[in-house]
Amino acid sequence: MKKTFSEIIDEYHGQPFKAAGNGNGGFGCIDLCHHIITKGLGKEMPSGMDELTIENYAEVLKGDLTLERERLAEIIKKIGIEIDINRILPGDLLLIRTSKGGVLSAIYIGKGQAITSSAGIGVCVLDIDDNNWIETARRFD
Repeated sequence: MKKTFSEIIDEYHGQPFKAAGNGNGGFGCIDLCHHIITKGLGKEMPSGMDELTIENYAEVLKGDLTLERERLAEIIKKIGIEIDINRILPGDLLLIRTSKGGVLSAIYIGKGQAITSSAGIGVCVLDIDDNNWIETARRFD
């Protein structure tokens, strides 16, 4: 029996944060998004560009958080189909600016909310009613 989108999201909510985590003990933000899109929704999502991929970006960049955020943004902006932020749908990948100047990836779940994984919090749901926080939105077929 195929799961609903809500059931898929419920599976991940509350799991711990783990940088570059793939579900074994937690998830990083992009890892969570990749997992939900490919395993939960069954959609194709390329894992990266050139030598840098979703699976290895934290290891390749060796903990340089500024560089990691910049490269994460580069990866996300080059995959999927760009969507107008006013036309996002549940399942779309978002790049969200944080109040501290960083970025994180999230999956839009509807009703002005997105799911992500954040250090110190883990997998959580964010209110993003104000689209000013969204830097880009991407969709996968």
